[in-house]
Amino acid sequence: MKRFLTFFFLTIAICPVFTTVGYSEVSLVHVVFPQKTPIAVGERLNVDIQIADAQDIAGYELTVSFDPTVLRYIGGGNADYLPEGAFALSPIASNDSVYIAATSVVGAAAASAGTLATLTFEVVAISASTLQLKDVILSNSAGMSLPVTTRSGRIETIQSLPIGDVNGDRSVNILDLTLVASSLTVGTPTPPRADVNEDGTVNILDMVLVAQHLDAIGGNTVKSKVGVIPVNPDVTAGIDIDFAAEDQAIRDLYAEYALAHGDQDVDALTDVWLPGESKDIFTAWTFWAGTFEKNEGGKAVSKAWDGIFRLRGGKMEVDITYIAIDSRGKEAVLRGAYTWGNQKGDLISALKKDGTDWKIRAIDYTDGRFGRQVKDLLEPAHIFEENPENRQAAVATRPPIDFAAEKAAIQAVYSAFYKAFNDNDLKAIGETFRTNDGKVAFGTIFAGNEPVPIAFGWRNVEIAIEGLWIGIGTKGAKWGRDDVLKDFWIRYKGSKIEASVIGYNCYKGSFPGETHLYLMKEAKDGWKIHELDSSTENNLGIFGFHKGKPRLKEAGRFFTTDADKVPE
Repeated sequence: MKRFLTFFFLTIAICPVFTTVGYSEVSLVHVVFPQKTPIAVGERLNVDIQIADAQDIAGYELTVSFDPTVLRYIGGGNADYLPEGAFALSPIASNDSVYIAATSVVGAAAASAGTLATLTFEVVAISASTLQLKDVILSNSAGMSLPVTTRSGRIETIQSLPIGDVNGDRSVNILDLTLVASSLTVGTPTPPRADVNEDGTVNILDMVLVAQHLDAIGGNTVKSKVGVIPVNPDVTAGIDIDFAAEDQAIRDLYAEYALAHGDQDVDALTDVWLPGESKDIFTAWTFWAGTFEKNEGGKAVSKAWDGIFRLRGGKMEVDITYIAIDSRGKEAVLRGAYTWGNQKGDLISALKKDGTDWKIRAIDYTDGRFGRQVKDLLEPAHIFEENPENRQAAVATRPPIDFAAEKAAIQAVYSAFYKAFNDNDLKAIGETFRTNDGKVAFGTIFAGNEPVPIAFGWRNVEIAIEGLWIGIGTKGAKWGRDDVLKDFWIRYKGSKIEASVIGYNCYKGSFPGETHLYLMKEAKDGWKIHELDSSTENNLGIFGFHKGKPRLKEAGRFFTTDADKVPE
């Protein structure tokens, strides 16, 4: 039957495919128990198989294994995550497992999360049992397998208290009768177990039940407790996580954070922070004589930094004592001791992947003294705990800039762009730009005083460039006269290095002109272009574009400060 399903996936995928989709997310398939109350032997247990962090899911197959001495499979099948009309096989059950599979015939699921399948079991014995997900395969709309990680669920049995044990001491005596009697005149049972027969009222019926079970010790019934009891993640398929590298990347991020903090550079701090206005993005600290303050959302966080930097300053160091990373390498928690000028304390920080880069989601500088602002990971797959003999602090350490080497590296990036543009090679151009920067920008002005509007965001940049290649009056035009860059301004931005550059060449190379660039260097992949704009000589000064003051000045990050000018 599994062979049939695989063949079915392939047959519906035999159709023209015109786009290539990249998958940066790893989907999570996990067991969820909708019921929150204990389940007695003989009662039924409902189980949902849910998916999260998903994209372009058009089919799935999976096996749920269980302990047949504890659970008996009753029934189940495909749920409502896939589009209506999905083709689903009838579940194939054996003594200790259930196989489920379904595929959409009308395209991928629209949601990123939902319920793939539902199952029902009967509890047949008093014992613990893990419901384990095995052989999970997710298919996209092109019939390709997608990366997935799984998380199993577990039921455990607990013995209930004796009937009539109101105070929870595992025996029924005069103390319990007294508690029921004292609750007769109270609207709400105090304690709640005083309502022995659970009819919502404490009255003589409850006292009779206690009296009938006087001197009882131990439990009268046994029930199963269900819930998402932590189970180590089972499988991460299609992705290989280098936790040592992820750990180091988090340390590098905090070193960059420490530099930006010490420099009181709000823009650099924004670069290391997760973008967005969610309340999950925040800083928490004590301010003004110990008053607790929490700033939620990216704008509020930036505004808070701007305000506090007007009052305090000094070098920032963070001595990292703990790092935990989840099984998908997407979320982390960090603890450490910080020193900022004459301020000292402990912090807890939550981090999250933004694409391929770690970003700070939240920092609690109170170390949880005002509640758990940052929660620990439930099931970390990687944990670093401080070895006192090998303490590593995130400290501002900036080696001197080798200006000659950086100029040569920047020139190489621009030469690669120059060649790729003139070869109409959009893929190669993408290798020279920071394509995941939402503020990446491109524009040009050429003969005829006709500006191409500045394009922001990589997809818009691609459209603008392709438009030049095929447009009337621009088709066939090259970038020239040459690819030589002349004027460089280079400086640190946090732990990264940024540069502004001018080359005296431009689009439509038969005209003299200028090209202005803003680039940034990151340890992982070197220099990349973030902004580029050019103008022919006869248009310099038009539309606000002239030497040292590019058209991108208002919207961009181009700088020409004298202190950062690199000598010829």
